[in-house]
Amino acid sequence: MVFRTGNFIEELFALHDPNELWMRIIVVTVVLFAGSIYQHMANKITKAYEKEREITDKLEASNKEIKLLRGILPICASCKKN
Repeated sequence: MVFRTGNFIEELFALHDPNELWMRIIVVTVVLFAGSIYQHMANKITKAYEKEREITDKLEASNKEIKLLRGILPICASCKKN
């Protein structure tokens, strides 16, 4: 059994050992700090994917425009050269 008998909150903050509270504070701090770092990195990765998608869309649009312009490039009627 993880907790002794009693209310969950009372048991969570009960001081059976003086060092136990410090260990709980340290563990919670580390977990919150790691979660904060993870969230920050996840946000950066999401922004990078969005920027990559935006650049890819622009590149595809430019490529379509180039193909269109190549298709209507004027050709000399007499010599068939550009």
